[in-house]
Amino acid sequence: DLEEAQQWLSQAINRQPRPTDTQVAYINASLDSRAAALKARQKAKWIVVLTTVIANLAFVATGLLTIYWSVTDTAQWQVKKNMRSTLEGALAGIDGDEFAQLSQVKSSPGQLEPANNSLYQEHQAWLQTVHQIAPAALPATYILEADGRIVTIGDVCRIIYNKAEHPYRMIVPEMEVIPARLEGFEQISINLSPFKDSFGKSWVSIYGPIRNQSGEVVGALGLAYESTYWTDLE
Repeated sequence: DLEEAQQWLSQAINRQPRPTDTQVAYINASLDSRAAALKARQKAKWIVVLTTVIANLAFVATGLLTIYWSVTDTAQWQVKKNMRSTLEGALAGIDGDEFAQLSQVKSSPGQLEPANNSLYQEHQAWLQTVHQIAPAALPATYILEADGRIVTIGDVCRIIYNKAEHPYRMIVPEMEVIPARLEGFEQISINLSPFKDSFGKSWVSIYGPIRNQSGEVVGALGLAYESTYWTDLE
């Protein structure tokens, strides 16, 4: 066979008569042919291995991506559910008739809020309670004036931030009057497209109507969340 021929050739180099050129060429050609065949088989083997590895990686990647999408969808669904549940709970703690009375109260000259009014005190205390239960949420209440302006009544930011920046009956800046805030006077409306306030901060939010005992809308409650509360899930 080829191994014996190769051995014979190596042993016959220094013997007489020496192998002919034809014999040497034949044996070398046979060796080259076998080496090429082995190389081809080895290459084919690695192609199969690499193809399998790539296929497995693609399968794993697809699986991981599916898991990621599933986890992301679940997390986003949970966040929206939490926002809505928090809003509904906060609305349940607001007496619509008392809120309607509060919305007519004016601050004394030189004051940023009617701090001595019992309705206002109770209202602010409730908004603070909501924030303590759901720290990511910043609740505020509004009324819609006849001229279309939205006016802030209650605002937890007066308690945890600078009162001067969030005065009682402050008109909501036009840049913050997003569709969801207006829709909130009619039905629960969520906004997950970040918007910036007049201080340059970015928020997502949810709104819902405040109703009196007769079912009439007398205002709206909004919960603002830093935009990362949502965008970190995308």
